[in-house]
Amino acid sequence: MGRRPMEFFIGGFFALVCVLGIFKASSAYATAQINDGFIYNGKEYAISALEHPRAFFDIRELGLTPAPQNTAVWRGYVATFTIDPDNRLLLTNLSTNNGNGKSEILPINGVSPQITKPDRLAAGYENWRDLEYNAIQLPIGYTGGMLITSGFIRERYVHMGFQSPWSFKEVIELVFSDGICIDVYDLSEAAAKRRAQRLPVAPDGSSREDVSEWIRKTFDLSYEHRGPKQR
Repeated sequence: MGRRPMEFFIGGFFALVCVLGIFKASSAYATAQINDGFIYNGKEYAISALEHPRAFFDIRELGLTPAPQNTAVWRGYVATFTIDPDNRLLLTNLSTNNGNGKSEILPINGVSPQITKPDRLAAGYENWRDLEYNAIQLPIGYTGGMLITSGFIRERYVHMGFQSPWSFKEVIELVFSDGICIDVYDLSEAAAKRRAQRLPVAPDGSSREDVSEWIRKTFDLSYEHRGPKQR
């Protein structure tokens, strides 16, 4: 990915947010996060919500424990998924790192990564390597819903976490059973109706507790906070 390794990590960030209790100040330490991608019908989408996030994809199960890549990639990776002609959910590409030498560099589904060493490394990160896996085609046995989105509305941008799926013009729900896509719902009209309610996308003048809770939710892709109320 060619990004410089971070010199502070997510635990420290949340501690700073709790101390400051100010949304504008916290934006200096983190930014909007880069979503995983999804290729659907030949078009690029972002994965903006998951019914069961913990059951979807765990990079540690691949033997990788990446470090945060930068303020926009706290998870340490960005993945791309698709569904094949048989409606199987597949992991296709993965951009990550070796956790500054903490992860053994292993093939995924028989695919070895392209390994690069950034031109500039902070002190203590001499063992850092960026890893790019392409054309992995690894089946993912997920069961549950997923919202994929396209056409972000810039006026609804917030400088923290993952953008709301309802801030996109196109919202599609894919429903999987054991890694097979079994249903597809177009929720774009429902998203437009939500936007018409003009609900705030970020807190303004709230208490420390409210801001801290809002930040936590922006990093949570679960349906609990951002899923469809009805199909």
